[in-house]
Amino acid sequence: MGAADAYVYSTLENAWTAQAAGRTPERGTAALARRCAHRACREAVQLRYDAVGSAAVDTERTPLDRCLRDLITASRHVASSEKILDDVGNLRLGRDSTSPHL
Repeated sequence: MGAADAYVYSTLENAWTAQAAGRTPERGTAALARRCAHRACREAVQLRYDAVGSAAVDTERTPLDRCLRDLITASRHVASSEKILDDVGNLRLGRDSTSPHL
């Protein structure tokens, strides 16, 4: 998860630096960083959930069930879904993207 965290901060720093220098930040990179961080969080909770076993569904003993369901639900949002990869790919290939999340 540290790598995903560093990727997000590095991307934001590069965008701010580019804007401060009067350049246009590269579109799509922040979206990839967000998706990477979200996926890393979901995988970390899923690994912990699997390790805890059946106790993970007992909400009085652990909040893992709720956390995992929240992360799965959030992954359906367009900003962190698989669709964002298509939009970023179009940008990288020189095509337009109409996504407001880039």
